[in-house]
Amino acid sequence: MCHLHIVVFFIAEELRKCFGDWGIEDKVFIITVDNAKANDTAIIILKDDFELREVLPIGGRLFHVRCCAHITNLLVQVGLAEIGDIVDSVREGIKYIVASEGRLRKFSDIAKRLQLPGKKLILDVPTRWNSTYMMLATTVQFKDVFPRYHQSDQAFQWLISLEEWEKVENVNQILSIFNDVANIVFGSEYPTSNLFLPEVWRIKEVLLLKCRDNNEYIRAMVSKMSNKFEKYWELEASMDIDNVYSVLHELYEENSRSTSGSTRVAAVKAPIGRSRFLQHVRCNDVVRPAKTDLDVYLEDDIYICENDVNEEDIDAEFEALA
Repeated sequence: MCHLHIVVFFIAEELRKCFGDWGIEDKVFIITVDNAKANDTAIIILKDDFELREVLPIGGRLFHVRCCAHITNLLVQVGLAEIGDIVDSVREGIKYIVASEGRLRKFSDIAKRLQLPGKKLILDVPTRWNSTYMMLATTVQFKDVFPRYHQSDQAFQWLISLEEWEKVENVNQILSIFNDVANIVFGSEYPTSNLFLPEVWRIKEVLLLKCRDNNEYIRAMVSKMSNKFEKYWELEASMDIDNVYSVLHELYEENSRSTSGSTRVAAVKAPIGRSRFLQHVRCNDVVRPAKTDLDVYLEDDIYICENDVNEEDIDAEFEALA
């Protein structure tokens, strides 16, 4: 068995075990995973299992959902590649300094003499863009320390020019927005399905703004990020909207069939014979309206949450069902 097959088998088995431990093996509706080939194959295996037991709503069309957080990661990695040489220099310079307690002490002494903030150097995990952002955001505060450190340690060769530090600062302005979005979408202690769409819109907004930036490298960076964004969102938008409408109606129909007869209308004052007849009709037949409640809901005006709180606090007062 090849390595990929082993990984796929392990992922599927671990998920099965979790479902059993949690007592939800017949209640799983959606699984969200990163865009990895092993994950895709593992989800196919699990979906087959669920379909055999006939426990998936609407034939499992919503079973596999791509992770918004992972797509955001791919988006930013493409952008960071535009200043890849600078990022590599920062990373290698930090590696050199933190590898020796004596070097780190010398670097810290220079920072103290310059009365810089008492923050420490951060070494990133290259595959995690948000850790790279934190590395750059922290390191740029020490930009005046590095040339002074070089004077006392000629072996340190990873000097960043003032022009390059300016690039880092400008890129960080964009990454700070993505970092804010990530902190919301990456949440694990609260539902995020009701939060991600405004954050995706926020990403699109900053990309539209920065595509007209005065700096050519920022425009080039944002262009690549926008292309990746459109690959996952814009180019599939119309098709996905039609699919959502279709799925919503299928879900509504399935729910209507499973709950038919459960809705009761209060009896009106009428002759006893007619009243009992109407009760009999209501208990044995369901007269469908010309439009379902779902149709009425979808055709209704958009609900705008307005209240007396500050704009930053509006989300706290938002009621989805309204």
